Amino acid sequence: MELRHLRYFLAVADALNFSRAAERLRVAQPALSRQIHDLEEQLGFRLFERSTAKVQLTETGRFFQQQVAKLLMQLDIAVTGGQRIAKGTTSNFRIGTDWNMARLFATDAARELHQGHSANGAPAGQPD
Repeated sequence: MELRHLRYFLAVADALNFSRAAERLRVAQPALSRQIHDLEEQLGFRLFERSTAKVQLTETGRFFQQQVAKLLMQLDIAVTGGQRIAKGTTSNFRIGTDWNMARLFATDAARELHQGHSANGAPAGQPD
């Protein structure tokens, strides 16, 4: 099974139409149908109920759709995180305040923290 199979599956599951999914993916519809068929063969279960009028996810297909969406989201997080590390932009700093806290205080505190961080020799926005 390849990532391509999973991405194709999600496109069809979202569109519930092979032609529209193929158009979105910019692949030929017969090739998309073949990839979904191959995925079903590898998995050992049907993902879709197909008729001339419509395409529907099977119960197993709905479960698989949820899990694959989570998996691909996690993969996207991993890729983005790796890219940020490679670029040296891994630091995040968030300040949470109470809604009635004066905005000026938060702004001043953030400025002082930033100046203190920069004074330690670390470039602004870079980890120590």
